[in-house]
Amino acid sequence: KLLDALNIHYKLCDPPLEAQGDSREFYKLQDILTCDVISLHVPFVKSGPFATGHLIDADALAQMSSSQLFINACRGEVVDEAALIARLSQENPPIVALDVFANEPNINRGLLALCWQVTPHIAGHSVEGKVRGTQIIYEQICAIAGKPVQKKLNDVLEVLAPTRVALTNKDADSLTTEDLTALFLSVYDVKIDDATMRDALSPLSTLSNDTRGATDDPAPALASQFSTLRKQYRVRRECSAYTLILPEGTSNGIKQQLMALGFAIHQ
Repeated sequence: KLLDALNIHYKLCDPPLEAQGDSREFYKLQDILTCDVISLHVPFVKSGPFATGHLIDADALAQMSSSQLFINACRGEVVDEAALIARLSQENPPIVALDVFANEPNINRGLLALCWQVTPHIAGHSVEGKVRGTQIIYEQICAIAGKPVQKKLNDVLEVLAPTRVALTNKDADSLTTEDLTALFLSVYDVKIDDATMRDALSPLSTLSNDTRGATDDPAPALASQFSTLRKQYRVRRECSAYTLILPEGTSNGIKQQLMALGFAIHQ
């Protein structure tokens, strides 16, 4: 739905959904590998007809080039990390953004320098994401106990003050690339989390002897740092938390697009 709202053409690859009779058009993984952006959002399934371990292997990576962006936002084990490191060390490698890593929290720090953007497995760590997960558990407990659901998401989420937005072309049918970029960066700038992670997992010379421990083994310290990044993650809200004040006379097309992206429009 979000890609539709952004007028982005896309290809879906989801064999389990396809097997269940989903009516949408699906493509084979081989077809997906030709897309400008390849983004992974699958569970880590170890066995069976829809196993996803090393779904992206050396052969798949060899077909990607520097004109493509490769994103992994699901599970690190879905990608063959050894093959990824090898590919990123070769000519014409893809641009890579990783939110997940194999063997978390014992990640391979050497991979960080080869990636364009890295984040510590926080794709779902928005306030809404956490509360939504809690809400699901709460509703299931209520169902088991035979009790009515008395609390909803809006009862516990802080309401943010409306935000005034400037537009470069309020009469257009949809937002310009410049306006979309500015809007999304005002909600979430991935470069902040990227810099925080790289700094926290910097070379061991920056870690204290107490942190490294008596054995001087870097692995426990790195694992601890990675876990801390997740546990102490900053407050991040989703688009649905924001109510926008638009310039007077903003087109209905832009308003509809913003609402499709999750924003509310101040009346």
